Amino acid sequence: MVKAVCMIEGVESVVWVPSGEEALDIYRVLNPDLILMDVIQEGMTGIESARAIREQDAKVRIVLVSESFNQEFLHVARETKLDGYLVRTYDPETLKQLLQHVGGGQFLLFSN
Repeated sequence: MVKAVCMIEGVESVVWVPSGEEALDIYRVLNPDLILMDVIQEGMTGIESARAIREQDAKVRIVLVSESFNQEFLHVARETKLDGYLVRTYDPETLKQLLQHVGGGQFLLFSN
């Protein structure tokens, strides 16, 4: 996914971290506009990290990402007021569309 995001015009930088704790640390340092948060991470889960970030910042755009569709993850993403839920079985064009539309005030669901 990192390679696909890097290839999208307008993306200035991409940072990958292996754990939820590191995601929180990087968020605090870089203050990004958009976070693609994988559900499964070492230590603190992506869901826990996304909740913690959302509590600190209502404006940052956060999209939950998972390997396959999961109704519970979708529910959590909506309940936590995240901006979207992306199932990793996407094509690069779908990812580009997601990045262009996330944060427009509507919850986005991208799944094949």
